[in-house]
Amino acid sequence: MKTFLLRFRRCVECVLLPAGILWSAGVAIWIWEFPVWKVALWCAVLVSLLVMGIFCLRSRVSLWIVVIAVAVSFLLMTPERQFAAEAWSVECKKIAQVEHSGDGKIRISNIRDFKYQDVERFDVRYTEMICDVDMLESMDIVFSYWDDMVMVAHMLLCFNFRDGKRLAVSLEPRVPAGKRGGDCFLGIYRRYGKMILLGTPEDLLDLRTHYRGETLYSYRTVAEGENLKRIFLSVIRMAQALEKKAEFYNSLTDNCTTGLHHALKAGAALDGGDIRMIFNGFYDKYLFEQGFLARRPGESFGALKVRSYVPGISRGVYRCPIKIKPAAASRGQSPVKFENYGISVNRF
Repeated sequence: MKTFLLRFRRCVECVLLPAGILWSAGVAIWIWEFPVWKVALWCAVLVSLLVMGIFCLRSRVSLWIVVIAVAVSFLLMTPERQFAAEAWSVECKKIAQVEHSGDGKIRISNIRDFKYQDVERFDVRYTEMICDVDMLESMDIVFSYWDDMVMVAHMLLCFNFRDGKRLAVSLEPRVPAGKRGGDCFLGIYRRYGKMILLGTPEDLLDLRTHYRGETLYSYRTVAEGENLKRIFLSVIRMAQALEKKAEFYNSLTDNCTTGLHHALKAGAALDGGDIRMIFNGFYDKYLFEQGFLARRPGESFGALKVRSYVPGISRGVYRCPIKIKPAAASRGQSPVKFENYGISVNRF
């Protein structure tokens, strides 16, 4: 028994100690922001302790102490302390503010409505909206792909009201000024705040189709009635919670898909634990398999994806991640103009 436990302990150390060294190196790079020579020195010390630990118990214990200390310091980080002296980048400077009125309506302030000349030049504008949840009509889920990536996408929601109002929702990293956005490792190492960005479709969607040159697919969902209300109110509660208390964004466990998945579950019977929540470029197929995306009778996922393609305007024809020509999306179908979107999308 003692021999078994000894071997088991050594196997655990063989996995955890190298992993701890890699994690500690990441802390030095992305949290402590050491220069290259300090990172190299830090890694050399840790690797030396690991090598000496093969022969010396004291070195191995010392390495465990260092790794545990780094892990504890990471776990003790709070958004309040981390971002106390930070100024936020212009795109995420303001967060949505929500008020519930006595008549059951919801007033939302700081809805982003930027007007773009290009990706770097835009007029900063915010608006507000009074939403009546009883006027909710439908919800779309939008997937945005960039740089010809297939496995990773950005997911947005768009709520449509019977009075013509539309509200786009995106869970995004709140990026401090001077930091670059969209860095996976900065998200893992708690360098971003978390925000529910509420905006107009003209901002959040047109930015991606008109100026960034991203590839978008917009799917109508089957959510309606009380289920649709529950999803919308879940998003609103998430926005209110972040207004009151800051949280960290995490590129793996609390991102645009894993975060909004919880809101979708408020009004849909969706299974959890699917790997496509991490490789979210395939999350649309997961939703299709769950029966959450509206489709024509007998329609396959591939046909639905082609039909849901959102053509860009300023960049011309895009490359489609599933290698089907975008022109096929409108063949034999009548495109419907969404004036608020400024785009043509094929619908039922």
